[in-house]
Amino acid sequence: MRVLVIDDSAEILEFVKMCLEEAGHMVTAMQNAEDAIAVAGAGGEPFDVVVTDLVMPGMDGVELIKRLRQLDGKVRIVAMSGGARQLPAEIGLTLSSAFGADRTLYKPFRPRDLIKAIEP
Repeated sequence: MRVLVIDDSAEILEFVKMCLEEAGHMVTAMQNAEDAIAVAGAGGEPFDVVVTDLVMPGMDGVELIKRLRQLDGKVRIVAMSGGARQLPAEIGLTLSSAFGADRTLYKPFRPRDLIKAIEP
């Protein structure tokens, strides 16, 4: 599968990318939502799955999910969050589901949980 991963933490981004690539997926990794929207809307081969953090500087994950849904209503979206003072994980993940995320993951998670979350 083609997977787009967005997280502002370089360490988490690399961990997710490594887990997915080891499972045989083609991964594009971005550190911000604005770049992710540009790649997703570039008109190339569409992504099968988008895995996004919720708490990020600039455009947050909930806004990213809303925009992705406008670009491609069929792409599967997995929202992940460990929470933050401004947005506790439970609230953020509930909001992400309301705005179009298909699945949610609480950070930290195990590689097998990530792989299961992106499956159809």
